[in-house]
Amino acid sequence: MTFIPPFLKGNPATYKKNAATYQVALFQLVILTIFDPMKAKTALFFLFIGSVAFMQAQGPKSAFGKEPDSQLKELYAQPYNKKTEIKLDGKKYRIYNNYVTLGVGKGYNSAWNTGFITTGADFNFHIQKTYFQLGGYLQGPTFYDKLQVQMHGAAGYRKESYKYFWAAFGGLGYTNGYYPLMLKGVSGKDSARANPPPIMSEIGVYAALQMFYKVKFDYGIGLTIFGDANQKQAFVGARIELFFSGAYRGTILHKDEE
Repeated sequence: MTFIPPFLKGNPATYKKNAATYQVALFQLVILTIFDPMKAKTALFFLFIGSVAFMQAQGPKSAFGKEPDSQLKELYAQPYNKKTEIKLDGKKYRIYNNYVTLGVGKGYNSAWNTGFITTGADFNFHIQKTYFQLGGYLQGPTFYDKLQVQMHGAAGYRKESYKYFWAAFGGLGYTNGYYPLMLKGVSGKDSARANPPPIMSEIGVYAALQMFYKVKFDYGIGLTIFGDANQKQAFVGARIELFFSGAYRGTILHKDEE
């Protein structure tokens, strides 16, 4: 049995009111994470516990008298057609769509041996049924003080349902920024860190896993777990992110469109 918070239960009118309050709470947690990064882990936890419950509480309405998940499965099984659409709640959405993700989180940098705040964005696009990603992120000790920038390109796979999607990507990354260099003393042992630190410029490997809940079919909120490794360092982190897609194609104006 799926757990649903008490404030999401009740008659439809009560549900709509409380669901709106819940979405405001999700937005407030994102803002909290941005302006108080030390509480990022707590925000991540409650965002996902709440989002899963909210996803299960929503009752979908679809065209053709079918459940949206069943209809999507049938559409994805057909040969690729970029104009393939699904009709939901009186609106049309293209199932093969490009989307943008952006957010803030925290990660661990092996060279600096500490946790860094990271902000990033990705453009995720498709060529037929294969997805690709171009993007980057900044990392540093505070939200405003960034030591390194990373850019990447990757290919991947996306799996979608009515209220969520996940995607996995792998590819190459390029990192540029400050690298900690320890200076040797007379004894030959590390004595002090170079100040200012030298600049590094490295190519490495990159991977990411996206997990998103859809507030609507074409936008939502979720988590991206990612990592990048090169000859000088590794960085592994997670970001709370929003996604916005180009799936929406308009409202159903005539009954024969259904």
